[in-house]
Amino acid sequence: GELLFCNDDTNGLQSEVYSYLDEGQIYLIRVAGYSSASGIINLTVQYDLDGNGLSFDLDSNPHWLMEGGWSFGPPSGQFSNPSSAYTGSNVLGYERDGYYPNSLTKQYITTRVLDLTNHEEVELEYMRYLGVDGYYDNASVQVTNDGSTWHTVWANATTTYDDNFWVKESIDISSIADEQETVQVRWVMGDTSSSGVNFGWNIDDIEFVTDEIEVIIIDSWVDFDYGGTSTGEEDFPFKHVMTAIQYAEEDGSSVIKIKGDSPQPDTTEIGMISKPLRIEAINGTVRLGDDSE
Repeated sequence: GELLFCNDDTNGLQSEVYSYLDEGQIYLIRVAGYSSASGIINLTVQYDLDGNGLSFDLDSNPHWLMEGGWSFGPPSGQFSNPSSAYTGSNVLGYERDGYYPNSLTKQYITTRVLDLTNHEEVELEYMRYLGVDGYYDNASVQVTNDGSTWHTVWANATTTYDDNFWVKESIDISSIADEQETVQVRWVMGDTSSSGVNFGWNIDDIEFVTDEIEVIIIDSWVDFDYGGTSTGEEDFPFKHVMTAIQYAEEDGSSVIKIKGDSPQPDTTEIGMISKPLRIEAINGTVRLGDDSE
């Protein structure tokens, strides 16, 4: 199959790989010794199912995708970098113990995918401790809702930043993130000029502040082809059955109505149903289970 992720000796003789995986997919893990060496290999797999959290205090590593000099850990206090985090002990930073280099191409740290389907008026808030030279060097923040088109929502442009205390940054990203299922944010270091350096990004206490859309939880509609605001009503259905189940009543009074005449007639979802409920097909049929059997 296609090679998705590979890492080697990232921690002494221990290799570590962090990635975001799609629910329902099968992934094969291959572990090999150096130069065909053989022996006992210990494999530890850890996972986090908290996919809907919108607040990151960085007390623990979020394991976001990092490039180049981006890293997680305690601030160093060196080269004008902060000597302490805003809260807790850790930050996300670019070259936490030094300066960013000259002639640097863009390097990113990118959040996991955030499901903001039922959220509006979205603002990105974080604490910033930034050093970047205006005119010549660049620091920015970008947002996407499709994984391919990135929108710059903040940039230093011609302004020089030499923060000597933590600053709260609030950015309105509602035009891009409201009611979107696949939102990501990335902080960018670079490009930089061939002369002059500074200490770059330090980030702490990241939060997506939103107004959550009220959801109808008695009788919910589902349309696999729908992509707009989702409240569970017939005109604003959920896109996923498991979302409807999440909002169903515990006493079995809820009815989930699936629109069978949708242009996209089926979906593959894996989850546990731990409450009584009734599922109805509207203008079609419903089959639960593995259709490969």
